[in-house]
Amino acid sequence: MQENFIAKLRGCRVKLLEWNKEVFGNVRHQCRTLSEQICQLKQREYTTTNSMLLVDLRARLEYLTNQEELLWKQRAKALWLKEGDKNTAFFHAKASERKLKKEVKCLKDDNGIVVSDPNGIKNLIQCYFADLFKSTRPSESLIRAVVGSMDARVTDAMNEDLARPFVEEEISLALKQMHPL
Repeated sequence: MQENFIAKLRGCRVKLLEWNKEVFGNVRHQCRTLSEQICQLKQREYTTTNSMLLVDLRARLEYLTNQEELLWKQRAKALWLKEGDKNTAFFHAKASERKLKKEVKCLKDDNGIVVSDPNGIKNLIQCYFADLFKSTRPSESLIRAVVGSMDARVTDAMNEDLARPFVEEEISLALKQMHPL
């Protein structure tokens, strides 16, 4: 009886592992592959097709990243439920571990030089984002190409509705809905 149960349990484990590979695959490997594809695509010449492909790859990467994060949250929740999140040594160890994991210890600059000094890292980050958000005075055609690859938030019907003149009933209704002074 016990051997039969153990055999069924092992069979269930094998089937679950197969299902995991079929449904999720290796999420970490897929994320790495997508990141590499994004880097390669960024190095290519800008075209509308490449821009649309880049948007698609980024969306897929974000989806997979969220899936992996959810998986780890579920695993962590099981651990938290087991160990508890009270003011314990376990809790403090996990909090310290998270802090160390998120800490930036070093960065490479554009010349490939590793910067590990905290002030150097701070300056490197500030310079990176300052350069990133500087205007390069793009051409009208480039702006149209970039904007054209984005989904419209205001449809033509919505724009038409917003552009039509006000009618007296709308103004009267709006005034009646206002809170008295």
